[in-house]
Amino acid sequence: MTIEERIERLERQNRHLRLGLAGIVLGAAAIFGGAAARQAVPEVIKAKAFQVVADDGTPLVVLGALRGIGAVATFNGRGQELVRLAATTDGNGTVTTHNSKGQMLVRLGVSTVGAGTVTTRNAKGQELVKLGVFTEGTGFVAVLDPSGRKRRGVLTTQP
Repeated sequence: MTIEERIERLERQNRHLRLGLAGIVLGAAAIFGGAAARQAVPEVIKAKAFQVVADDGTPLVVLGALRGIGAVATFNGRGQELVRLAATTDGNGTVTTHNSKGQMLVRLGVSTVGAGTVTTRNAKGQELVKLGVFTEGTGFVAVLDPSGRKRRGVLTTQP
């Protein structure tokens, strides 16, 4: 082997060693940099809304403000609201379910002063059953006919 061949061989080995060392340094930087990025968790994330959307962009779940109140709502593929969990600025809270036409079917509600109700409706929007309690402790169960009149068997309790 000539001196020139030996020098070429050493130069090739030197290039391979430098490339290997550069790969190791870059790999270590990626591992440690990625670990540091995964550990950095923000204390607060602020946004006006968060949405989960279908492939066509139609919102399916919305966390944010709906009609001026803080809410979590689910929607069908046509954008019609199905369920809403909401709280108003004065502290009242509701859970509401809707049919595929957007009509309210069931509403659970409570106020900050302790009154609460459960209301069910038919597909025409007419109230069927109301259960509730007033702040003074009076409770009631009412079954309504389609015109909104109480049927027989309505129960009201006194405190």
